[in-house]
Amino acid sequence: MGLTHRHHRRALTPPERRSSGPQWCDLPAATGALQATHLQEQRRRHRELARVRSVSEATRRVVLRPLPHRLGPLRVASLYMAAEGEAQIGGDLYAAARVEDSTRMIIGDVRGKGLTSISDASVLMGAFREAAHGSSASRTPDTFAFEDGDTLLLSTDGVIETRAPDGSFYPLAQRAGQWRSSGPEGLPHHLRRDLLDHVGGRLGDDAAMVVIQHSPALHPVQQLKKMVPVNGAHR
Repeated sequence: MGLTHRHHRRALTPPERRSSGPQWCDLPAATGALQATHLQEQRRRHRELARVRSVSEATRRVVLRPLPHRLGPLRVASLYMAAEGEAQIGGDLYAAARVEDSTRMIIGDVRGKGLTSISDASVLMGAFREAAHGSSASRTPDTFAFEDGDTLLLSTDGVIETRAPDGSFYPLAQRAGQWRSSGPEGLPHHLRRDLLDHVGGRLGDDAAMVVIQHSPALHPVQQLKKMVPVNGAHR
């Protein structure tokens, strides 16, 4: 019987080529992932800033309360403006005390931001109140005429050092003169709106204002006359 020999041929495939060059990925997908991560981080940061600012603001409201509208013969109005875009409240402060026949007042700004500055402001106001109700100082204070109808405006550096986008400072004296007839209650609100317009809507530093007007209280008889109806109307 004859033998047959078959040659089995197996196709040989060349080894896979391994590229030593850079590996490419789907750029749109990678860019979208990075944007999503950045957006999540931005939202997280905004929530954290809002939380910290809320705590600072609540603390400030406890420490820095609005001044009384009337202190002896004085009508008083106070206003605090927080800087925009910051998580921490500044150390602007004001306080007042009525002692016998005089009124004592303080306004200022401590260094720093956040709870530390609020704590420092609280200590300073506490020392002021203690000194105001203590014995009179031996030094004679500087005096100036403050007659009926006169208005005194006090402010921190956050007002006078505020700059417009073109670099110009806020002209406080000029602007305040425009609304001097608005009374203690109206003047700070006019200045607040005008100050924000000057800087383009965002303050770079905290600001505080106190307006004081010498306006003696009406005599009880005068008050009674204002309440007596005349022809069905009140005077």
